[in-house]
Order: sequence, then structure tokens, then C-alpha cells
Amino acid sequence: MGKRRRKNRKNELDNLDISKFIPKERSKSKRSLPGNTKGEREKAVVYLIENLPKGTLIKVRELIKKEGPGWSFRRHQGFGTGVRNTLRQGGFFWGDITLDNVWASLVEEAAKRTTESELSSNDR
Repeated sequence: MGKRRRKNRKNELDNLDISKFIPKERSKSKRSLPGNTKGEREKAVVYLIENLPKGTLIKVRELIKKEGPGWSFRRHQGFGTGVRNTLRQGGFFWGDITLDNVWASLVEEAAKRTTESELSSNDR
């Protein structure tokens, strides 16, 4: 009896018409997720430059040089959470998954853009 149900269920799925779920025509404009446009990312990087302590940006630079691209993996929970919360406070409500995916690259860009003179002239 159990096998018969499975067989019938399989047949139901095989005969399912999914055409109504497939879009007829793709939109001409590319929709992007929050945080994926250059303008939004640019605003977030500028916000981080203005709101993260300069000593933090120095430390990030050192970590990138020392550990390479994987510098952020071990810092996702502590430091990464702080960065994501800072972005939220600045109005960047991009959702948890998006923020999880972009926080490190935004901080890296902020650290790279901040000049040595800015870092040394401001309070650490």
C-alpha cells in the first residue's frame, strides 16, 4: 500500500504543470538585491570610513597584509557583527544574508581608501 502511494505521488509530480510558475518574459531592467549596486556600496563604504575608528581601519589593513583574503573568516561573529550593526545604524537595511556577504569587502574597501595621512592625523 505504501509503495502504491509513492508511485501515485511520483506520477502526480511528473504530470505537474509548472508552466504557470515560469515567467513569460524577463524584465528588461536588471533587478538587483540591496547592497549590490555601485551607488549603494559606495555610500556604505563612505559611511564606514566616517564612522569606524581609524585605528580599526589600520588594524584591518594589517590583517589583510598578514592573513590575506581570509582575514575576516574568524572575525565574522565579533567584529563582523559590529560592522553589520554599524551599517544598520546608518540606514543600510539590506537584510542579514546580504550584510553577511558584503561586510568584509566593504570594510576592506574603506581601509584601502583611507590614506595613511588620514589614519595618522586622526585619533586612533
